[in-house]
Amino acid sequence: MALFGFYRCELCKEELFEEKYFCEECMEELEAYLLMDRLEEEGYYVYSLFFYEGIIKDLIRRWKFHGASYLVHPLTELLCRFIRENDLFVEAFSYIPMHRKKKFIRGFDPMEDLSRNLAMAMNKEHLRTLERVRKTRPLYPMKPEERKRELRGCFNAIAGGEARRLALVDDIYTSGATTGEAARSLFSGHYQEFYFLILGK
Repeated sequence: MALFGFYRCELCKEELFEEKYFCEECMEELEAYLLMDRLEEEGYYVYSLFFYEGIIKDLIRRWKFHGASYLVHPLTELLCRFIRENDLFVEAFSYIPMHRKKKFIRGFDPMEDLSRNLAMAMNKEHLRTLERVRKTRPLYPMKPEERKRELRGCFNAIAGGEARRLALVDDIYTSGATTGEAARSLFSGHYQEFYFLILGK
């Protein structure tokens, strides 16, 4: 972010004298949390960029819960780098949506913003492929099987045009219940070529 002609690191606020989001020291710390994980599920992959801890956890929480919606830009840059360095093929971006009531209360859907920014940055199409038709309770205190039951039937696939290789973004991967239910809905809606891009695991 620029201030009086200078830029400041999004993490430590140190002055930067070129247009970038992180200072060298914070970038090194970010890279210490790199996970670069690929999990193969039945019919799709889940790619996770970082371990969800330390400054990565702080960055995501500031973005989602503390009004720092501008942090979508450095997160977009990190994901673009991940996609390019790992030669991931994508024709369109989408996302795992929050419920419309939750979006109204928060004022924005972080995953929708991230997906849209990724599409713009990589000159790809942005698609709305899922809708959340049922509000769910907070998942973090639940065991894996409880999460699956809670999420069952909460998504509905939105009819898309011609088949495309989709990358769907989400913030955190814990048990795989959310991506699993999203994938089930996508398959039922005749989407076949897709994978998930997760910020933290």
